[in-house]
Amino acid sequence: MVFQEFDMDYVRSQPPAPTFERAAAWMKRTFAATGTHIRLGSDLYSVFVAAGLPSPKLRIDALIGGGPDFPAYDLIAGAIQSILPVAERAGIATTVEVGAATLAERIRAEVVAAQGIVVSPALVGAWSRKSASM
Repeated sequence: MVFQEFDMDYVRSQPPAPTFERAAAWMKRTFAATGTHIRLGSDLYSVFVAAGLPSPKLRIDALIGGGPDFPAYDLIAGAIQSILPVAERAGIATTVEVGAATLAERIRAEVVAAQGIVVSPALVGAWSRKSASM
């Protein structure tokens, strides 16, 4: 059994880049508004055990970096664009407020100007094998 889930608790910029932080908040609030568990990745161990599976092995991956060519700016902006219709229906953010066409560039400019970094949502992988005799 293999699963990979987001953990949004890791998303941040350092020093805080206001546009990135606002975009991360939109993502978290939109996911929460749809009932999506924004920390499910970190709960995978207990989910496996509660399902009667052997304790899983776990791995976490996140993009961490800065500079003008760091891909996470585009990843975050793309994610926001994909959830924007839901965010609008939930009253979390508007198309005008988000400015999806320039969101990645605005995030990039703030992070680069501050010589900062961003941390993408973490992906937590969990895997376990149940033998046939179990």
